[in-house]
Amino acid sequence: MDAGSLQNLSEGNATGNVDEVQSINQSKLDTGSTEHPAEGNVTAKRKKKRKSVKKAKSQDEIQSVDQTEMNLLETDLTVQPLGENPMMDAGDPSVTIPEVLFQNFDVGIWSSRYRIVIRRIVNFLLGDLKCKLLFCWDMSHCTRTRFKTLENCHKPMVFKELRKIWESDNPNLPWKKGDYNESNTLLLDDSPYKALLNPSHTGIFPSSYCYLNKNDNSLGPGGDLRVYLEGLVKSDSVQKYVEQHPFGQRPINESNLSWQFYSGVLSSMSDKLIDKPPIRDVVSVKT
Repeated sequence: MDAGSLQNLSEGNATGNVDEVQSINQSKLDTGSTEHPAEGNVTAKRKKKRKSVKKAKSQDEIQSVDQTEMNLLETDLTVQPLGENPMMDAGDPSVTIPEVLFQNFDVGIWSSRYRIVIRRIVNFLLGDLKCKLLFCWDMSHCTRTRFKTLENCHKPMVFKELRKIWESDNPNLPWKKGDYNESNTLLLDDSPYKALLNPSHTGIFPSSYCYLNKNDNSLGPGGDLRVYLEGLVKSDSVQKYVEQHPFGQRPINESNLSWQFYSGVLSSMSDKLIDKPPIRDVVSVKT
């Protein structure tokens, strides 16, 4: 796919009803909002093992685990215009969601871009596989702040709170409250700050994909992220697995060089803190 096509995909009208609840029903794609054009996080839940397990269709297929439940995988997709990193080629197996992942995980996309942009990209990248998504959320489901990111002074800082998945009582969603929790949900995003309001060890943060790196095969057969997720399938607890197997960028905490800035953000959102230091330990930052 050429750069022009990618740029056209990433452009979209920022209008529309982004507050409506979105879910995936049959073959119709419904989305929520996000920051990067296709920066979608796929949320993971533990699936009950099916009574009959289909035989592997190819040697690349992740082996099913002989246990009563299987982990759900959440993956991040990013597409941006020429000149902005990262960039995604729809035909590159390192950045698309392999069909085999849907066989082992419940997959959802959570992006921080607008609904119309995400819909175009998901349709293009996933094709018929989009009907297998548990949900597709856009920026309307993100938690907004009054801050801009350190990387881009024009980019609003938003968070992706997993509790919005765990505690949702919306009858229109394809899961019920309690189906998902800290032990079976994994957020994948290339921006660690978006997980600041989540419990520890419920997310991993792969490095941003760069189209110039032709050797990037993270989600391809034998790729580092693919192998990591294969290990997650066999785990009893997402949190325990993530804690014992660090991957990608480090999560943001008190040891981060920019912690003073992030602690100021958290201080301004003290009512939303989850599993974080008491507010009295947070340093305020003037903006």
